[in-house]
Amino acid sequence: MIARWLRRNLPSLVLFGALLVAWQLAVSVFRVREYILPGPLTVLRATLDFRIPWWTHLWITSVEIVGAFLLAGVVGVALGTAIAWSPAFSSVLVPFLVFVNTLPKVAVAPLFLLWLGYGILPNMLIGALIGFFPVVTRDEMNLELLRVWGEESGPRSRKTILFVTHSIPEAVFLADRVAVMTPRPGRIARIFGVPLPRPRTMEVRASPEFGRLTLAIYQTLNVRHPDASPIG
Repeated sequence: MIARWLRRNLPSLVLFGALLVAWQLAVSVFRVREYILPGPLTVLRATLDFRIPWWTHLWITSVEIVGAFLLAGVVGVALGTAIAWSPAFSSVLVPFLVFVNTLPKVAVAPLFLLWLGYGILPNMLIGALIGFFPVVTRDEMNLELLRVWGEESGPRSRKTILFVTHSIPEAVFLADRVAVMTPRPGRIARIFGVPLPRPRTMEVRASPEFGRLTLAIYQTLNVRHPDASPIG
């Protein structure tokens, strides 16, 4: 088992080690100040310095990450559902969201610090702002992709599109066929047909067939495939 793991990951380990050596040589030769770019040895020494309250820092960072994720998910799903179900709500809110999304997060972050002070809350809000827009606009963008593709114009006028996504529900909602890939090396493990009716609407996501396909693809992704089988 260990030998097989080493054979599979040895090139990546060698590349990672070479990058670490090059990094250390670069900061040593060019005498880069540590506050600009610390070398790997400096990072290792700081990591092993138990005078630093690592567990306290880890706890605070974890709270910020989880809080930002939950906030972005709850608000994003609620607004995304409202946008998808209500054309009037969509026409009012989407232009505003697109405008806010164009604002550079680097420029917004100092404003949060000035308004709320330094602490967990502004960091959580910055993280939520970054993760909010992909959640709230995903459904709207899916429907827009189908419209641009010409879903309602009939199969003869449609073009074949290869769409790569990490979202299983998005793949099932958009596609007629979903190809599941294996990691290292990337091969087709299984191809799922998607017999959902067209045109696709948000109601399709609530159908039993949609849930069955989503679960089947998820289970395929979580199974090891030593020898990938192209068709399934």
